[in-house]
Amino acid sequence: MAKAASNLASSSVSSLREAFTGLKSLKARYSTAATTAASSRTIHTWRKAIYLYPFQGVLRLLPPAAVLAAGLLIRAYFAPFTVGSDVVQFAGFADSVHRHGLCFYKYAGGENAEAEGWAYPWPFPYGPLAVALLAVARLLAPGAVEKVGEWVYAPPDWIVASKALFIAFDTAVAVLIYSNGAGWPTWRRTAAMALYYLNPAVIYTSAIYGMLDPLPAALLIAALRLRGGFWAGALLGLAAATKLNAAPAALFAALASPSLRLAAGFAAGALVPVMPFEAACPGSLLAWVHAALSVASPGYNPPVVYSFNGVTTLATYLHEKTGGDYLWAIRAWWVAAAAAYAPLLLVARRAGPLASAYLAYLAYTATYWRVNYQYFLLLAGLAALHIAAPGVSRAEKAVSLAHLAAVALWPFLYPVSWWARVHVKEPNEAVATALDAVSLKLLDPEVYVAYSLALTALAYVALAAHYRRWFKRINP
Repeated sequence: MAKAASNLASSSVSSLREAFTGLKSLKARYSTAATTAASSRTIHTWRKAIYLYPFQGVLRLLPPAAVLAAGLLIRAYFAPFTVGSDVVQFAGFADSVHRHGLCFYKYAGGENAEAEGWAYPWPFPYGPLAVALLAVARLLAPGAVEKVGEWVYAPPDWIVASKALFIAFDTAVAVLIYSNGAGWPTWRRTAAMALYYLNPAVIYTSAIYGMLDPLPAALLIAALRLRGGFWAGALLGLAAATKLNAAPAALFAALASPSLRLAAGFAAGALVPVMPFEAACPGSLLAWVHAALSVASPGYNPPVVYSFNGVTTLATYLHEKTGGDYLWAIRAWWVAAAAAYAPLLLVARRAGPLASAYLAYLAYTATYWRVNYQYFLLLAGLAALHIAAPGVSRAEKAVSLAHLAAVALWPFLYPVSWWARVHVKEPNEAVATALDAVSLKLLDPEVYVAYSLALTALAYVALAAHYRRWFKRINP
């Protein structure tokens, strides 16, 4: 019996040994298989990296390159065959620069229009950078402006040269928006670029009508990329001096990150470019200020189809319809402006340069008595960056997008093909027809009064949504 028990125990131990040995063998086989699979995956990953590494940078650039290509194709199609009245006037300004050189600002007032041979009695309120660039463009395109009765025609070479200047800076804005998003995912940076560069309001301003607004926009957004310091301040000052409607955005961007170096740069950027004019022709600085102030006096702003402050548009419409005096409403624009800017003074440093610049310019387009459509180009650039920036709430993004979409609606209401005919002696009917095909061609003033009021109301809603968040952070 004892012997049987001993044999049973010995057999059990042997069975356990065999089972344990089998388990060790199985583990070894599994470990070998796992190591082989891991090695295979590693080799595959390295092969993939080796093959794709040279192209990864290129692949990342494909989406923004596609946006730029699409935007440039649209601009190239319309630019040579459409032109606004300001481009015609710029030819006269540039001719005056060639005649008077650094004494140009002495002749920049509207009262000199007839003597200088300008198409319209409009002054030149822009800064020295605009003077220099228009003068260079005119050297490349010296064709004469032609007057036939009441019609004024722009020379084809000048249309192309001036539009090339505007589109170059317009494209620079798009690239700078992408650059400002360094550290963001590629899709976010590309979306911000597309929101600006494919915006109908932007395309209209740079490629169809033609205006100087891409210049200060590029300078201001380049300053935001530098994130403080002397040169950022210099670019902000130069942007404010180039076109004065950019001044609120530039000033509040500077206030959001104050420093002595930035303040010194701002002063230098605003004043140094005009010093050669002042040195060569004393009084040029005052003449420039006079020209700028001559267009700043509040008044009615006809036609209402091209007026984008709701209060001014309504007052102008009522005055034209009834003959009543509604100037008091327009002259009180500063009351709304004070109410819109006061909260921003309190939160600018917390909000940062980008948000402060965007909100300041949004307040400007909501409150200033005269808002022209080209002013929205800078707003589109700042809004695109702001909407894409991390930390902006969904509600703020939504209301900013709604406002930007409302801005982009206008070229589809107005018969924009007018600019393919009125200053082009031999219109390209294919281009004019293409513009007509996407336009409702509305001229009813009531439509534009309602549109302008809605646009202004949306701007106030956007301001309120943003201020609410910043004041909640101050007083949680």
